[in-house]
Amino acid sequence: MLKTKWLVILVLAAVTVAMCPAGVQAAFLGQLTTARVLERGVQDISGFVGFFEHATLFLGQARRGLSSGIDGGLQFGLIDPEGGDVGLEIGGDLKFALIDAHPGDPFDLAVHARTAFFNYEKVSVFQLGGSLVMSHSYPLSSGSSLEPYGAVNLRLERISVDSDNSAKDVDYDDTSLEIGAVGGLKWDVSDLIDILGEFVLDDDIGFIFGVNFKI
Repeated sequence: MLKTKWLVILVLAAVTVAMCPAGVQAAFLGQLTTARVLERGVQDISGFVGFFEHATLFLGQARRGLSSGIDGGLQFGLIDPEGGDVGLEIGGDLKFALIDAHPGDPFDLAVHARTAFFNYEKVSVFQLGGSLVMSHSYPLSSGSSLEPYGAVNLRLERISVDSDNSAKDVDYDDTSLEIGAVGGLKWDVSDLIDILGEFVLDDDIGFIFGVNFKI
């Protein structure tokens, strides 16, 4: 029953995003982590590449377990928009465990407070919001594991456009409430490496792939 409830939420989020008009395109960073929270003092370093409808994304992430049930992450990367100059993006987050699954429990559940800033050409975007993320790990006979995950992201997004056209200056500022959905899979290859892939349904639809190093 609970699994069905969250599946319905994800589907509704996907439909909502698909119906939203696309104005100035701004990439959502994706989920980049499952609902499982790192133990205190444990660190991960990750590298990602994303392919979206109107942009390509190159991103690095550092995560660390901060305390029992809480970890945090920092993201830094480059965004290459279609037909534009390469821009900068910076993000940060805190993830709080709501359900920490034990063997036999249905899933892990966490809430993810997030912020991000994008700047490219004459466009700047500031995002502030959070995600609800759910995942579950399935051990494999080889000793590795697969962990599918899904997330719904709700955020306030402020877009500023500064055009210094010589004929007429055009400035644009807009703040809106945005929603996005992510479905992904993490393959725990070894004690050292994870491989992640996720589908992002947001202003731009795209795929993100990455490698995570557990250090």
